[in-house]
Amino acid sequence: MAAILPFETVLKEIYLNNNDSELSPNRPLYSSSDEEEPKYDFIGEAVNIFATCDELGQNKVHFAHEARKYLNELYRLHVKGSETLTMSRSLLNTGAILKDEARTWLGYIHRRLIARPRIRKPWYFEFTRDIPKEIFLALKDALRSTNNPNLLTDINMDGNRKAFVISVTSLARVVSLLTELTEFSNRNVKSYLARKVTRSKGIAKVIVSDVKDFALVYKFAKRQLSINCHYGFWNTYGFPQHD
Repeated sequence: MAAILPFETVLKEIYLNNNDSELSPNRPLYSSSDEEEPKYDFIGEAVNIFATCDELGQNKVHFAHEARKYLNELYRLHVKGSETLTMSRSLLNTGAILKDEARTWLGYIHRRLIARPRIRKPWYFEFTRDIPKEIFLALKDALRSTNNPNLLTDINMDGNRKAFVISVTSLARVVSLLTELTEFSNRNVKSYLARKVTRSKGIAKVIVSDVKDFALVYKFAKRQLSINCHYGFWNTYGFPQHD
């Protein structure tokens, strides 16, 4: 399934230094002055072939940066041999990292649903994950630039230099977001957000609303992401036992 969220192209904070650059009609996609090193003219010439590709639209500059970085690293890797350790920020597979992370979130949520409610905030839980800042910024930018109709509403974002919050106020949007991140089916994601509780003879489910949001809170100093979630419990007769 092709991902709608453009995770691999939104890492502007990481390795695009000039986000506002524009192409003039006569300017090539790549020139040797665009980057200090390494300079492989034949790679620049290859990238410039796409200058007339109208389908790229406003993404031409971003495409050129990414294509040049990928080709540079691949060329250096094969020229120097497989014994050379090649570290490349442009080859960072952000989508794969977020996929593994989101699957871990689902596993924790599913396990937490059968735990006994706590005395303080009984129908609420949160857990923390250590995540590099660049990975979180990629998620934030992906949500801001996505064209996925299922992720255009009920998702609010705000923050400052200390922290940033992604607040989701609809269960359908939570399912859509986790479906995109995990690459699970919609049905599979939903199965993690509800669970039968044999001990109490009922079912526990994640609750998301305007007043009980599903929140991702990132603290920049600690490089930590807190996932905040509300849930409820219904007995075998379908009556809610939560607030």
